[in-house]
Amino acid sequence: MLERLMKGMILNYQQQWILDNIPIMLRYRNTENREFSSHSFPIGCYVTKSGQTKESCNIRDGQNDIFYVFNHLDFEITYHNELDKIWESALSEDSSRIISAKIQVNSLNSNRCDRANKPVMFQSTSKDVEIPFYIHCTIYKK
Repeated sequence: MLERLMKGMILNYQQQWILDNIPIMLRYRNTENREFSSHSFPIGCYVTKSGQTKESCNIRDGQNDIFYVFNHLDFEITYHNELDKIWESALSEDSSRIISAKIQVNSLNSNRCDRANKPVMFQSTSKDVEIPFYIHCTIYKK
């Protein structure tokens, strides 16, 4: 199973999540500190033996031939419950609509969202790795 995970990171496998027919947007800064948005997000990233990375891999600690798993997902959901004329007839008065869904992905070797922890990382020769998984969701009313 770990070999399949590594292959997915080498190939820059992307997840595409949909929430209430809205794509969840990834916002990230690349290695040149430029901000980007994407309709998909990677499962992790791989730093090659020569130090090359994919665009969304902004983790750099000087090590090469290292895999980082994005195991901490931070969601930001924004909604409103003001219905316009199009939706009034289809929805009840107490209905709400999601207007944005964003995600930040992180690699943290922790069962809690403690950003002081080191990332989950392993080399291509690794055989067994324990990967904690954490999801955090913040919901905003607009």
